[in-house]
Amino acid sequence: MTLRELQDAYAAGQAIVTPDEAQPWAILKCSRASFYRALRADQIPGTLRLGRSYRLQLGTLLRWLGALPQSHERARNERRDLELVDAEA
Repeated sequence: MTLRELQDAYAAGQAIVTPDEAQPWAILKCSRASFYRALRADQIPGTLRLGRSYRLQLGTLLRWLGALPQSHERARNERRDLELVDAEA
């Protein structure tokens, strides 16, 4: 996926992607093997390990890449705040 496609997926509500879906090594301009070594070394934030496979939290990945538009972040925070207010009522 391109960076724009990752941003669009996040905006559409997709929270988790596999590394092969996201292909962040193309964005980072490194090899796939280097990216997986960094995953194993816990150098990539937002990494989830399920058995022998990895998943990436899309919002955390985009923030780490510096590619999360403020409007997406603000909208998510507003939704969370509304949920908290509704839960208190």
